[in-house]
Amino acid sequence: MADIIDIEERLRHEKKKKDEIERIKKVSLLKKFIECTQCMLKCAKCGVQMDLPEAVNRDISIPFRFCSNCQEEYEEYIKRQLGQGNPSYYWYNEKWMDIWRHWIEYQNAVLGYKETEEFKRLLRELQVDK
Repeated sequence: MADIIDIEERLRHEKKKKDEIERIKKVSLLKKFIECTQCMLKCAKCGVQMDLPEAVNRDISIPFRFCSNCQEEYEEYIKRQLGQGNPSYYWYNEKWMDIWRHWIEYQNAVLGYKETEEFKRLLRELQVDK
């Protein structure tokens, strides 16, 4: 009889293990999401690593952190939306415009997700669990 296992204790232990695994998953996903979307030293578009001066000295009117190449492309994209731009850049065609348009939509969707109550709840839960 000494080998009888307390089933309630066993269930509590199993639940605690499951909860910890779930918490680790949440932390891992959140960490990856935040690292990938908010790294201050990488270009928001192409992901290239930037040195500190390039990352800090940027045009604050541009809502994204770009390397110099992507910033030039973004500026050209904005000019072309306004009916301007350099016509000698023939490779900046309608498909190229679509790429930028969809990338900006994606960035706005990510920002919108970060503003949802569920995402904020996740942040609160993970802060409490520390």
